[in-house]
Amino acid sequence: MKITNLFFVVLILSACTSPQTAEVLESSAVSPTQTLAMANVTPTNTVAPTSTITPIPLTATSMALYFNYEIDLNAPSEDVEIIKKGFAYVHTYITEVFGEAIPVEIQPSIRIKIVASGNGNPDPGAGGACCTALDKNGSQIFIDVLHPEWIANVHQPTMMWSAEKNALIIPAHEYVHAWQFSLGCLRINHQPLGDWMNEGIAHYLAHQMIIKNGILKQNIIEKSMIQGASFTGEIGAPLKDFFGPGSKIWPGHIGYFAVKNLVENSSTGILSIKTLCEDVANGIDFEQAFKQNFGLELEDFYTKFETFRTNSGMSVQGRVIGDIEPLKYNELLIVLCNHELAFCLDTATVNQDGSFIVVDLAMGLHSIEIKNIKNGETIGWYNENGISPKACATKISFPRISFSELIINLQQQECP
Repeated sequence: MKITNLFFVVLILSACTSPQTAEVLESSAVSPTQTLAMANVTPTNTVAPTSTITPIPLTATSMALYFNYEIDLNAPSEDVEIIKKGFAYVHTYITEVFGEAIPVEIQPSIRIKIVASGNGNPDPGAGGACCTALDKNGSQIFIDVLHPEWIANVHQPTMMWSAEKNALIIPAHEYVHAWQFSLGCLRINHQPLGDWMNEGIAHYLAHQMIIKNGILKQNIIEKSMIQGASFTGEIGAPLKDFFGPGSKIWPGHIGYFAVKNLVENSSTGILSIKTLCEDVANGIDFEQAFKQNFGLELEDFYTKFETFRTNSGMSVQGRVIGDIEPLKYNELLIVLCNHELAFCLDTATVNQDGSFIVVDLAMGLHSIEIKNIKNGETIGWYNENGISPKACATKISFPRISFSELIINLQQQECP
């Protein structure tokens, strides 16, 4: 299965067998389908990456891993360390959340093949992918550390964060696919959860690990994820179109949002991911298992998700609510800024009914300022750290992109 990130990450599925060397992975060291990619990179197969990765400490003591490694002699040690560190981070996270990750008795059967060819996985069906997690013999995580997709996502900064903050996502994503394999719900020729669910679970858990370790904030990740879905074309088709393996578009970004919504609305929360996989592995039909774990029919979820899909991406619909007399809604101007990028991304005028359209919200929303369009006076202000004193008369509630609109709620308050 494959991932694609613009300033983001891309994943791809495949397989291949190889000689194996047993290795115990401790805290110093290091998913089913295909991996992450960036579109603006053209390295040659013979040029090793030059940037360095700043070590990021684990927030919890990592556990020993007993994977079988086959590593090319010319694979840069820095890249091997990144891979092992990504495995260690996500193994620790999954163990903390679910009680167990890939069991120790299964770990020796998980093969890790690290090459440095720049050509990707040559196995039939792998499509030359940078990074894959399955082959015909079971779970083999394949990573080509000179592949353009690996270099782009691991060694080059994005417009939204530095390279070291992105480095662990690919190995973490592929590990999650191996974990799904160990639970019995994922095989290279049998993927009952469907493409968007498999990729969504891997991408969701990989990024939850990133959030848990304080590497990136969720709102920044999700703005990048929306942009990725728009860039790849995922946002342009109904979610159900990405269930089967026939699509040429990797559905990891849109799958992330689908899985996130399901988890947040499930009575068992994130544990529903594991029980869904176990239920299907035990022979329960996917649609029945979906309803048992998430409390609604699959078709009803598809219908609900369409609201999100059609209100997301590079163009996002929004609405201002609240009493702002004596002003009228169409006298407002909305300014949306990303302070890490040091510029404001878009402005939007408001219609008489309070509706507006934001074009570049996907670039990363950090603050919203509401102005009087006639005199430029600030009426309300929102940022991640609270309400600015210059807007003491008006509070803007936390804005969210969800299954509905980006809602900005203006509530009058007394100034101190």
